[in-house]
Amino acid sequence: MTTLTIVIGGLLIGIVYACIALGFSVSMWACRVTNFAHGHFVLIGAYVAYTMLGLGLPIYSALPFAGLITGILGMVVYRFLVQPFAPSDAGLQIALTLGVAILLENLLALVFGPDPISAGSAWSAATTVVLGEVRLSVSRLIAGGAGIVIIWGTWWLFERNRWGMAIEAAGENVAGAELTGYAGRRVLMLGFGLSTLLAGLAGVLLLPVANVSPYDAVDYTLRSFVVVLVAGQGNLRAILLTGLLVGLLQSGGAYLASTDMATVACYVLLLVALWVRRVRSGVTALGVSER
Repeated sequence: MTTLTIVIGGLLIGIVYACIALGFSVSMWACRVTNFAHGHFVLIGAYVAYTMLGLGLPIYSALPFAGLITGILGMVVYRFLVQPFAPSDAGLQIALTLGVAILLENLLALVFGPDPISAGSAWSAATTVVLGEVRLSVSRLIAGGAGIVIIWGTWWLFERNRWGMAIEAAGENVAGAELTGYAGRRVLMLGFGLSTLLAGLAGVLLLPVANVSPYDAVDYTLRSFVVVLVAGQGNLRAILLTGLLVGLLQSGGAYLASTDMATVACYVLLLVALWVRRVRSGVTALGVSER
């Protein structure tokens, strides 16, 4: 495997990681909810694709179904758990979503079994494109292209569409959003559903390029957390760039050492980013005090 193949493959899988983190960012930034079940919604999307593949249907035909299922489930979680009990309590939100995560993890293991699944029989997972010394699977190319479309669509929603602007406004001030004619709490429910919908779509893109099991969900949640903390909430361009960096670390680390080492590299990135942020905040505070 050439270095260029590793780099391009890492960038393509990084786009998928950016899509996963994008949903997590929408939840934190627009809805003010830290959803620690986010990775489990990613796996629900992957298992929907796996089910449709088992029925003999094209794997990417699962995209609308996975998005619909995870989006509706996310709105149910928000309406009956987050909204009544923890609309602004971050600690209780984490506790509630962790409970949802444990429930979903056990349900997925019960229904589909604990062993990893893959889409190795799908044409896109088995077909490769050769360009000189570069060999790339079609599944990674499709995942990267579809991921760019999803990221662009989310940017358009929040920058150009009134519903996206309403979700962002309701996250800032529910009462203020309601004064503009929007039902703020209902808009936040839709926003949380959008975040889990994005997770489900990313899960479909993930299945052809990775083996997944019910116990991988926590890793995807934490990687999303890493990307959002490094990039900043709501910064779509930085989320994409950080997702690409995580993809490079994952691909390069897995090739040079092991997948465990690649995971460690991602968390080292988080620690470095937090340290840099701490130093910057200290310098800023020093500058303010000197004035």
